[in-house]
Amino acid sequence: MAILGPIYERKTLLQLENVPPAYQESLLRKETFHLLTRYRIDSLRWEAARRYYATYPDRWEQLLDRLLTADSVR
Repeated sequence: MAILGPIYERKTLLQLENVPPAYQESLLRKETFHLLTRYRIDSLRWEAARRYYATYPDRWEQLLDRLLTADSVR
């Protein structure tokens, strides 16, 4: 899930800049689309990953913890 880091970084920046939530979502969707294209992840695979983590929220939290810990180490 290499695309999660850039998505969460962008989301944080948009929040810090006080960008309205609806506009944040629009920008994040565009950014996600570009990242999915760059990493050659099709929409079916992306949705399957989203459904998987919605079914197993504890695994989602573990993934985010690893991601955030890795970011703080950089």
